[in-house]
Amino acid sequence: MNHLHFYNGFGLQIASEIEFIELLPSDTKDPDVFIRYGTLPDNIFPELEQAKIYTLFREKEFLLYIPGIAKYRALEGKEIIVDPCSEADKESIRLFLLSITMAALLTQRKKILLHASAILLNGELVLFVGDSGAGKSSIVAELSKRGYSLFSDDVCVLECLPEKTPGMYAYSSYPMMKLWEDTVQKLDDNQFDKTYKIRPQVSKYGQFFHEQFSKSPYPIKKIFVLNPVEDQIGEYAAKIIIGLEAFKYLSKNTYRRQFLHEHSLQALHLKQMSFLVQSAEIILMTRNKDNSEIGTFTDFLENIMGKSEFI
Repeated sequence: MNHLHFYNGFGLQIASEIEFIELLPSDTKDPDVFIRYGTLPDNIFPELEQAKIYTLFREKEFLLYIPGIAKYRALEGKEIIVDPCSEADKESIRLFLLSITMAALLTQRKKILLHASAILLNGELVLFVGDSGAGKSSIVAELSKRGYSLFSDDVCVLECLPEKTPGMYAYSSYPMMKLWEDTVQKLDDNQFDKTYKIRPQVSKYGQFFHEQFSKSPYPIKKIFVLNPVEDQIGEYAAKIIIGLEAFKYLSKNTYRRQFLHEHSLQALHLKQMSFLVQSAEIILMTRNKDNSEIGTFTDFLENIMGKSEFI
């Protein structure tokens, strides 16, 4: 085995032959997960076509092929094997490992993931969910600019902790936020820059927050559902949603929900989404799609963020 690097991320201790600048180094030498290089022959990928992305998820095995990047295999929630293509760049290899491949491994470990960015406020989490392009990362970046503590970008790992205060908890994924080039420019703050490109061919840049990164889970207090619409009257609107409406929005924002086809995982997902609806305040935020000024929208959001009731 090659030299191992040790990291903390996704609520796990990770030992890896791949060096990650995205993950928080760890002193713990008792890993939950191993990441290693290996050869993955084509014959273990049924019906593989070299020109297409390929995925296969089973209870104990996940296979992914990204043309020109790598083949990945996650086994029993304990191991990820990476077989890079000769022409692949390291940034892309790591990116697909930390996204879809790690999501598959966590699902094998019976974890439910929420597609959410988050800040930590007074020992509790405020989450932001919504479709791609809804502004999750932009809003969290703007809040960070205003002094709030970053917790996670893009993914939160849900956790029930009966020994702690009642409620649903979450672990952060890893200490890097991904921002498009125009967002970095609009934020206009030295905290955000274009030093690290997450992939050579993509105008998206990693913003690191290793010093703020929390290895501990925190309770989820509020969830803002970002819902840009075309026919919004006025600038912004907010309303608390409950019950089935809230459940539908949270289910829609489950990360890599296509992996939850087993009955036990579907049952776990139903249980955790239902618990989250009961334990957290869920707020639907609507704004006109044409109104994209992040600063004034964050002003509106910040005004209601600390209130328990506002309607």
